[in-house]
Amino acid sequence: LFGASLRATGVDVLREDDGKVIVRFASDRLSFIDTKVKTFSSAQLESIHALREKVQASGARCWFVLIPQKTCSMQTRYAARGIKNYEGETDALRKETFVQAGYRVLDLHTRMHAEGLDHESLYFRTDHHWKGETALWAAGEIAAAIGLDQAPLDVSGYEIQAHPKCFLGSEGKHLGMLYCGMDDCPIPVPRFTTRLTRQTNDESPVTGDFSQALLFEERFRYDPLEANQYAAYLDGDRAIVRIRNHNLPEGRRVLLIKDSFSFSMAPYLALVCGETDLVDTRHYDGSVMQLVQDGKYDDVLVTMSTRANSQYFEFH
Repeated sequence: LFGASLRATGVDVLREDDGKVIVRFASDRLSFIDTKVKTFSSAQLESIHALREKVQASGARCWFVLIPQKTCSMQTRYAARGIKNYEGETDALRKETFVQAGYRVLDLHTRMHAEGLDHESLYFRTDHHWKGETALWAAGEIAAAIGLDQAPLDVSGYEIQAHPKCFLGSEGKHLGMLYCGMDDCPIPVPRFTTRLTRQTNDESPVTGDFSQALLFEERFRYDPLEANQYAAYLDGDRAIVRIRNHNLPEGRRVLLIKDSFSFSMAPYLALVCGETDLVDTRHYDGSVMQLVQDGKYDDVLVTMSTRANSQYFEFH
């Protein structure tokens, strides 16, 4: 009823007590926006440089992958006038920071527009995260950049499981179904044979095909007002996740330093790697530097989105 009353009275901007600002696009989609540029402290800049040095000393390559935000300086128009957000400026600042620190940089925002993709349609209507098909596309772009076989990540090799009208995203939960409706939650599932093992920091290993090892489809049976169906991938954010691909036992070893955008992308990238490890600095209490030192990785990728708070870029 709250959301319905906002919709009926034409409210396009909601400022929450916790500092979040939710806006409605002219295309009738919703997103959080940042109201100031997210800069790095001197300690965080030192940490970013130190990570690159540690990665290079280990013999691996060090990457920063710019995760595109739903709001886009090249496309997004807001339903309300006078709205200003600083995500474009934050993207540019963080990209330049990692360039100056000596990282290899893959800018997925630029790639989206170079390929002529419709930016806003790549994301859920009621949430700021990208859809499963977009996560698959991103995995293919990363695979191409780091020199892996991109062919298994072609969408033609996947069945798109639709899961219609089952997902209410973070912004949708703030405003309610009567404001914005419900999202489909499409999940691309490989048609080809897969065998993987997933292990987290607090659970026993699980081995099976893509769906058995990496998806938690029971989430689609939960109440959308309570559950997060997007987290059907890997059961959402975990401190540590290790994915072993038994079809590529000698394949590339990759570490992703990640946030929530990557738990939908990593399962697809894992299909062209030998081992894919994920660490989430929002939840991990151990040493990322030690992980890099011990992991014998070929590539280490910082894939945290530019919406992430700056303190999560401190790598101890």
